[in-house]
Amino acid sequence: MRRYLDYSDLRIKKKDAVKLCDNSPLLGPPFITGWEEPFGSYLSKEQYKGNSYILCGGRFVVGQCLNTMSTVAATGVPLAYYFVYVLPCYRSGWAAFDAALFWTQCVLAAIIVTNFLLAALVNPGIVPRSEDQSKELEVGNYKLDINGVACPRFLRLRGITVKQKYCSTCNIFRPPRSKHCNSCDNCVLRFDHHCVWLGQCVGLQNYRFFVGLIFSATKKR
Repeated sequence: MRRYLDYSDLRIKKKDAVKLCDNSPLLGPPFITGWEEPFGSYLSKEQYKGNSYILCGGRFVVGQCLNTMSTVAATGVPLAYYFVYVLPCYRSGWAAFDAALFWTQCVLAAIIVTNFLLAALVNPGIVPRSEDQSKELEVGNYKLDINGVACPRFLRLRGITVKQKYCSTCNIFRPPRSKHCNSCDNCVLRFDHHCVWLGQCVGLQNYRFFVGLIFSATKKR
């Protein structure tokens, strides 16, 4: 995870060739093992400056509570109705078939609920903010626009030129494929979109659960 912040280093000067090495051990998903530094320090209640609510040392994040609870209600009520009133109507009188149908539906429902909770609550990959970086911008010889914001710079990654924009809110050059979410007021690693149904951004750490939610919910129907 630390390598993503190396892409945002303001001390890199123009035409510098920098080799990024990721020597951090693979300990597992951050929502289980915790975030490494400097993510861990920033995701404390004292340092964090975004609009989301930080839980369990940054392992979990609650974005828009009203949206999340509305989706829970809109999903939970039909789900309960299905199991109480609809599913019993499909009893065939053959015990083995009825049991298989019931447990299959239970497993699918559990997968949907699990993926929803993880997609809505797991930290999507909030990028730590920096303090005023005006000195570092001067050292790196970066051009500023009329508002005093650094102009975009270009990185060469595996033979591909990538445009890297400066975030004036977080005071960093955004890592590749990252974006600042106006709803959560955070820069998010590998930002995909802000899901209003989850009340959460979909990014690096919860994208797989979001895809699992979409796939399992489609199979359920």
